[in-house]
Order: sequence, then C-alpha cells, then structure tokens
Amino acid sequence: MKNYFFLGGQLLLFIAFVWPTNWGYFMLSKDFIVLLRLVAFMALAFSLVAMISFDYLISPFPSPNAKTQLKTTGVYKYSRHPIYTGLIFFFLAWAVANTSYYQLFVALLFFVLIYFKAKYEEEQLSIKFNAYIAYKKQTRMFL
Repeated sequence: MKNYFFLGGQLLLFIAFVWPTNWGYFMLSKDFIVLLRLVAFMALAFSLVAMISFDYLISPFPSPNAKTQLKTTGVYKYSRHPIYTGLIFFFLAWAVANTSYYQLFVALLFFVLIYFKAKYEEEQLSIKFNAYIAYKKQTRMFL
C-alpha cells in the first residue's frame, strides 16, 4: 500500500509542478537562470547515470523486488539514493530558474515526499540486505 502512496504522490507532485499557474514570481538575473537550468540538466544526468548503472533493474516502488541487488559502487558510493538526489536537485533548480514561488513550494513538497520514501525504502533494504546497515553508516542518503 505504501508503494502506491509514494508513487502516486510523486506523480501528483510532478503534475502539480508542470501545471501552469500565476502564483507569483521573483526576479533573478538571466545568467543565474541559465546556470540553474544547467544544474537542473546535470541533476537529471546524475539520475540517469544511476539508473543505467543498475542495468535498468529498478522499480518506481520503494520496496525491493526479487531481482533487487545492493549497489554500492559508482554514484552509489557517494549517495544511497542518487536517483532521488538528482530528481530533488532538478525540481529545486528548475523551480528557482523559473522564478516561481508555486514551483518552489511544490519542489519542497517533493523533497519531503522523497525523504520519507527513501526512509521507507531503507527500512525495506535493511531487512533484505544485512550489508545495508554498514553501507548506510558510510554513505550519505543524498548528496
């Protein structure tokens, strides 16, 4: 049940993020906006590298499936949740680049949801893999 809650929450927040609104904007220099867009695309690339390193054996659900393997090398050496890290950085950078208070609010909600999804996922991974506890002690949750 929690799997569907987290996935549904992500989907709803993604829809809310791209939904056009006029809830207020703030000012930034064009150069800073370009820099933030670059950060956003680099964050997506980071997530993509993490996905590819798993040979696409990943699931959108936080509970591990029968094929789930514990990955501790590559980008997973620096972050226990590099896919989530990339998505969080993308949402935040894109929201600020769009100078949108609304998108920034949704990005913060997304971060909160992802944090709790990652905590739940870690509970499940600790049950499935004994080595996860040691990995958790030496590697950050996010960057």
